[in-house]
Amino acid sequence: MSTLHESEAATVKLVQHRKTGQRFVMKTIRVPSQDSDDDDSDDSDVGDEDAARVVVDVSGGAYEDSISDDECSDDESVGNGTAAISISVDLTTPGRDKTQRESNHHETSQSTVEPNGEEDLELNNKNVQKFERDRDSIRSIQQEILVMQQIKSYSMKADENGGREGRNHVVQLHEILEDLDHNAIVLVEEYVSGGDLLDLVQEGRIPIDTVRKYFRQMLLGTQFLHRAGIAHRDIKLENILVDRENGVCKLADFGFAGIMFTSNKTKRRLFSDLAGTFCYLSPEQQQVMVSDGSYDGELVDVWNLGCVLYMMLTGSSPFESDADEEEDDPAEIRQNIMDLRVDFEYRVFTNEPRLKQLLSEGMLVYVDQRWSLQKVLDFKW
Repeated sequence: MSTLHESEAATVKLVQHRKTGQRFVMKTIRVPSQDSDDDDSDDSDVGDEDAARVVVDVSGGAYEDSISDDECSDDESVGNGTAAISISVDLTTPGRDKTQRESNHHETSQSTVEPNGEEDLELNNKNVQKFERDRDSIRSIQQEILVMQQIKSYSMKADENGGREGRNHVVQLHEILEDLDHNAIVLVEEYVSGGDLLDLVQEGRIPIDTVRKYFRQMLLGTQFLHRAGIAHRDIKLENILVDRENGVCKLADFGFAGIMFTSNKTKRRLFSDLAGTFCYLSPEQQQVMVSDGSYDGELVDVWNLGCVLYMMLTGSSPFESDADEEEDDPAEIRQNIMDLRVDFEYRVFTNEPRLKQLLSEGMLVYVDQRWSLQKVLDFKW
């Protein structure tokens, strides 16, 4: 057993199955008590119509890959092996307007978000602070559990829907456990060796054929999520894990993912809550930060994938602030995003002009011009 990450909110460990030798990532998320003074906690009642319930049997009979406490080489107890989790999550999260989410997708995707003057572009520090605080809220924890369960449920049907290839590029959930002794939820997930894509980028230039291969895998993984009704909303280098030995990458970390539709509903919801990483936020999300509005989660994922592709090719962020500054200026980053200021003077774009076309005409553009994920997949590069 080894600890990969530890904070006040969560501990991530690498554990090994004693019998099979298979390794898993065990993420223990501490759940704030109900009498917590956390301003982000939600005490409102959840209506039956807008709620979803996760009930997972961890006795060992629910799934073939069930892992009991005595089978993990972990010194800490992770529940009693017979408990079940029952979590209610309001799908209409704060800020998501019911009227907006039922709006026609075509009309929304055609609404261009453009700068409306210096006053509209001024960074709202209060909103940024709230955005960062909400990333660690109890609602985010509940949402991640619900999202992972929906992905697992859809994964079981992947072969029937022809989505096996895409499923192979999304980190899979094996089990959800409850640690009653420590008031925590434990997610047992697939382990991917080789670190994340950020490590690979920081090591130096990635061969163009490797970029091409990994990028297509990301697209297939994202397509799988979208078919499962999930918008990732935080695709970035750190959230893409790499199995270097087998040349495979997988999307991970669904803490800020959003549910666009559940298994019995196929109409996509629009989002008006902010989720993701600031320097990756699309123009329409930047607009939501300072004013009312909504956005399409699928098109935000396309934007994020464009940022990731650019960084794989150049080693730099497409919208970073002045390189002479010690720290990036959020206001300048936002200005660059809203103005679509992207430096395409790198040699790779001269050598690969279709790459520049893909980014400048299809991905790092305003929402009304942005390509669908399928169009990106069909692009001949």
